[in-house]
This record gives sequence, structure tokens and C-alpha cells, in this order.
Amino acid sequence: MFGNIGFLIIIKAFTGRDSVRKNWFLIMLNHITIAISFNEHFDWMCYVWYLCEIIVAWFVSLIVFNKLIKQEWVTSLANFYNHSYEHTKLAILFLLPSLQLSGFPITPSSVGEDFIFLRNHSNQIDLAFFTALSWIINSLASTRIYTRVFLSPLIKTYQEVVICSS
Repeated sequence: MFGNIGFLIIIKAFTGRDSVRKNWFLIMLNHITIAISFNEHFDWMCYVWYLCEIIVAWFVSLIVFNKLIKQEWVTSLANFYNHSYEHTKLAILFLLPSLQLSGFPITPSSVGEDFIFLRNHSNQIDLAFFTALSWIINSLASTRIYTRVFLSPLIKTYQEVVICSS
């Protein structure tokens, strides 16, 4: 049940274009629902290992969003912004939590994902399927938010634009 709820949450975060903070909160909420969907008795350190890194990454990314909103007024995902041109440090600082929330293999959250898959039994194919699919779409959603906010064609008129022809 929690695997299905997490899957629906992350689909909403992937398709949403209204608020950056809301979609980012839904990405973190997907990780929490997946952590609740543990089907065996876990040692409390497994929960700490998985959720601590997720929550820390989420708070760091919210600090970056708040700084960016104060400077540039970015609240919607309907447009592309390209803030990496003017805010390079914020773009790099946001890239790390984005990788952590997507479960990139060099982050501790990937070890937490391995803990979840180690506890699945052979008769729980549906739980493993929805958990894996949630993580794939979670990675796509966090990459999509990073791309829309920090990477895109230039939209400001005072910046130079390179016109490429193929």
C-alpha cells in the first residue's frame, strides 16, 4: 500500500509545474513513504541511514531555493530559468542534494536503497516493482527540477546568446 502511495506521490511531483517547493517536498515525501513500506523488522540504524541523508539533502536544497527566490523570484516550474549563469555557486550547491535525493551511487542514500531491496522476498514482486519505479521517476523528477531552474537556454535579454546552426 505504501509503495503504491509513494508511486502516486512521485508521479504528481514529476508532472507538476506549479510550485518548485511543493514538487521538491513531494520528492522527499516519496522517500519517506518508501521507508515506511519496509516489510520486515529493521534495525533502527537502517532507518537512520536512509532517512537522515534524505532529510539533510532536502533542507540544504530548501536553503538554496530560499536564497534563489529572494534574488530571482523563482516559484514556478512552468518556465526555464538558467540561473546557473549568474548563480554558479547555488547551482553547484543544489546539484549535490539533487543527486542525493535521486539516489546517485556515490551518496549514502544509495546504500539506504540497497537496504530496502535486501529486505524484499521473492514473493513481493509488486513491492519491488513499485519501489524501483518510484526511484526511477524520483531521479527523473529531481533532475527535471534542477534542469528547469538552473540549466536551460538563456532567457534574459542582457545576456549574450550563441546562435548555433547545424
